[in-house]
Amino acid sequence: MRPSERMQNLRQNLGGMSEIGVHLECSLALVEAIERTQRDGFTADVRDFHEKFGLLPKEPVSQELNPELAKQRVAHLKEELDEYIRAKTLSDKLDALVDLVYVALGTACMHGFDFDEAWRRVHAANMRKIRVEKGEKQGIQKPDGWRGPDLKDLTGEENAVPARESETGRSRDIPRPATVGDKLPQATPSRPGSSAEVRNRDVPDTPGDGVGRDMLPF
Repeated sequence: MRPSERMQNLRQNLGGMSEIGVHLECSLALVEAIERTQRDGFTADVRDFHEKFGLLPKEPVSQELNPELAKQRVAHLKEELDEYIRAKTLSDKLDALVDLVYVALGTACMHGFDFDEAWRRVHAANMRKIRVEKGEKQGIQKPDGWRGPDLKDLTGEENAVPARESETGRSRDIPRPATVGDKLPQATPSRPGSSAEVRNRDVPDTPGDGVGRDMLPF
């Protein structure tokens, strides 16, 4: 019997239990969260956080952030990097690194990127590098024929037409991608009970919309 099945069976017997049952239920929820993180990776946790506060784009496609939101995300990334630089203890350094990764993953979620697939491709490309022990250039190098990961299909740029200049020297008008914060022509149907259905509004221009900085550091 799988752990998830054992937990389901235990839950069925917790209904009539008192405070002990409540503690057991919390423990089961924690075990489930750990199992899911091991299975789906950290991205799922960060996505849950952003969905809770209505920070995910309505359309699950790669898109630009609006300039103000992009500026805020860069500021958050710099802030967490500065915390790592200023950290005096190992625990502070660890905390800063986790926060930095959390902010980076959150930004990827807000872009609508398939970060997990991008990670797999980048990792595979990195593992094809080699270590050079002799010569002027030593260390980890890209071997002959090495090719970097192609992520264009993940961002919708695979068939994108590059902008060209017209005879007047000005770039032709090419529709820009949708950005987080734009108003869409029609509301996208939401899953029952999702934060998008409850809030039923566009992704806020600021990641802290309605949530204090102390509650929303990412």
